[in-house]
Amino acid sequence: MSCESEICPTCGRKLKAGVKSLDRFMTLLFIAAVKLSKDTTVKWRADRADSKSTVKSAFLRDVVFSKDIRNAGFTTRYARMGDLKYWHLLEQDPEHWHQGIYQVTALGKKFLNGEIAVPKQLKVSNGRILEASHERVDVKTALGSKWNEIGDWISDWRKEHADAKDEQGGLYQQNQ
Repeated sequence: MSCESEICPTCGRKLKAGVKSLDRFMTLLFIAAVKLSKDTTVKWRADRADSKSTVKSAFLRDVVFSKDIRNAGFTTRYARMGDLKYWHLLEQDPEHWHQGIYQVTALGKKFLNGEIAVPKQLKVSNGRILEASHERVDVKTALGSKWNEIGDWISDWRKEHADAKDEQGGLYQQNQ
């Protein structure tokens, strides 16, 4: 997989495709997002282009704010947090879209729980995935030697979420 210019089949324009990798830093960034996620009321403008629009709000689960990530020490590269959407680990709900507000997805929770592996590399252009590598990585492989430092927290997180699912009789996943 390489970065190269391609021709858009729809409009015929040259597209510069980039390769995104789920490396140790991106995995640590995802884990930081999960650590900082919370259930909260989020406010946003109904129409960001209309400055006169009324401020709307909704209660959202597993929300993380990019400013919290920046304040947690990822000051230089916290902007890469948006790249986690390509692996569907975080999302910005189109209905509730607001810059800097993300939600941890069900797939992200499965990744952290060790239930799934995701492509190691993705070729993307204009916000779309063009190609995914056949090589897959799970959370432990992506963290490499950092697993020793974070493994205990992940084990505690897994136990806590398994307990929450058991206590609610499976309702935890239905609310995802």
